[in-house]
Amino acid sequence: MARKTTIRAFGEWAKAEGNIAGVLERIAGGLTLQKAAVAVKQPYTCLHGYFEATPELKDRLAGARRAWVQARKDSLVEKVDTLKPDKDHVARLKLEHEIIDNQAKAYHRERWGETLTVKKEVTVTVDAGPATQLLRDLQSREE
Repeated sequence: MARKTTIRAFGEWAKAEGNIAGVLERIAGGLTLQKAAVAVKQPYTCLHGYFEATPELKDRLAGARRAWVQARKDSLVEKVDTLKPDKDHVARLKLEHEIIDNQAKAYHRERWGETLTVKKEVTVTVDAGPATQLLRDLQSREE
């Protein structure tokens, strides 16, 4: 946990929208939040807490991560186009694809993630035959 003076200084730093936009640009460019914190010389715990504070800030961070994933997927397509027909290059590209795909599923679940859909149908049928006959028999005894 950061000291109170560090948190206060971070609060002043974060008020400038350009600073936060710079962090988001770095993340969209491929840095993790931790490496972005080092790049802007701010504590990771403060940055993490800042982006987790509100749904809007979480969405902005998620948007930067989605932009990074999209850029990586696009660059992967370009690499495939210029791929040398060599088993080492193919293996490396395949590994890179698996890593990017896993990141894409985590950061952009709506587009590339696996979703679980449960379809629930319930049908209840009642065989009223024996119960109806029993009811008629009871009514006839009462008469």
